[in-house]
Amino acid sequence: SGELSRTRRFFEIAHNPIYEKDGTIIGVSVFASDVTERRQVEEELRESQLKLQSIIDYSPALISIKDLNGNVILANQSFSELDAPPLNELIGRNVFDLFPAEVAQQLWNNDLAALQADGPIRSEETVKHKDGAWHTYWTVKFPIYLESDQPFGICAISNDITERKRAEKALEESERFARATVDALSAHIAI
Repeated sequence: SGELSRTRRFFEIAHNPIYEKDGTIIGVSVFASDVTERRQVEEELRESQLKLQSIIDYSPALISIKDLNGNVILANQSFSELDAPPLNELIGRNVFDLFPAEVAQQLWNNDLAALQADGPIRSEETVKHKDGAWHTYWTVKFPIYLESDQPFGICAISNDITERKRAEKALEESERFARATVDALSAHIAI
């Protein structure tokens, strides 16, 4: 005696009327196709996409993808800190519509440099936050490819280094002050 498998199956069903020559419906043809495997693959893909989206959204870095014309395809939740439209209004908009011309040009020039390099480039970029303060970001940009050898967009991953820049500046000022103090003291010391 054979055991019945209790695996859940999914089917796509198509049905079409069968007509007589005079147009009268005399029956229905039914075609069923087992799509269980496709549904499983789709569910695995959906789960994978949700996991990746969670990682992207909860990253403190700004993560975005723009198409080859500078239109935003993807942006994570960290963009809500910027002096820019709300996240739901970023998608599909061009970088030059989102930021002041000088900032947009800086961002776009770096996008183009990544495309030209055909690989990652690193640079500092400065953008304004909603509180009006300018922040400096260390950004890595690189072209994104699908299955062809032609890029379809540019990915940017940007980390806020504003505090580090402030600390570096304070250290430089402290070192200048210490050198000036030593120089002043040594000018007054006579042997």
